[in-house]
Amino acid sequence: MALSIRQMAEIDHAAYALEFEKNFAKHIGYEGLGCLAFYWPMAGEADPRAIIKQYLARGGKACLPKAEKNIRLMPFYAWDEGHVLVRGCYGIPEPDPSTTQIVTPDTLIVPMLLVNAEGHRIGYGAGHYDATIASLRAQKRVKTIGIAYDDQFWDQKWEVDQYDQKLDALITPSKLYSFN
Repeated sequence: MALSIRQMAEIDHAAYALEFEKNFAKHIGYEGLGCLAFYWPMAGEADPRAIIKQYLARGGKACLPKAEKNIRLMPFYAWDEGHVLVRGCYGIPEPDPSTTQIVTPDTLIVPMLLVNAEGHRIGYGAGHYDATIASLRAQKRVKTIGIAYDDQFWDQKWEVDQYDQKLDALITPSKLYSFN
């Protein structure tokens, strides 16, 4: 069973962030990722920032999305540790569009509440990531990688619709799941 939001908030996120980075480096690696999109974690989500820190240290380019409540497609803005973040419409830190430029990611680290054995994820219900991934995939090949705690992997199928976008891979603190 998956962790509750309260249980996720009580996890030692810094320790897990290092485990995510270690498994990312081991199973995915930092070569050939292009512009790497990530999310700023909220509500106890798995934290990708150690991965991004390593990627930037190796000369990689990173970006963050900016969400709008009534617009499902999210633009991505170039980001490094020197860029200013502002609170977005959902209270999540996002890039300040006046201080950076829009970029198109090549690889996305995707947030989730749950992911199943087929690589389908459940997010927070607004459809931002599914719509954005579908739009990007219509333009070019993009790789989607989820990171989640082991308890967020559900070895079951569930009903999906035409808008749901499947992940390519999932990194947990203990393993890699590949969905291709």
